Amino acid sequence: PWFGIFSFDSSELPIVTVYAMYIPLFVRYMMIAKDEGIFKRFVFPVLAIVGCLFMVYASFAAYGIKTVGIYLLVFAVIMGIGNFFNMRKK
Repeated sequence: PWFGIFSFDSSELPIVTVYAMYIPLFVRYMMIAKDEGIFKRFVFPVLAIVGCLFMVYASFAAYGIKTVGIYLLVFAVIMGIGNFFNMRKK
């Protein structure tokens, strides 16, 4: 690989990060959607969370914990830099 330990798939791993970020959204939906029926409030979000967890597991299974960990580290650093500049604007 050309970039050593930074050789991760830049098209698949970010999508898995989005799937991981969906989980708190589904949990929050289950908490606030009191006027919905049992299927829309609990069953469908739980199935969506199971699907998201499967995608996260699949990324670890396909790329290994080292590659996904390095990707998450790079992701966290970039998000931290963006947060720093965003806080400076306020």
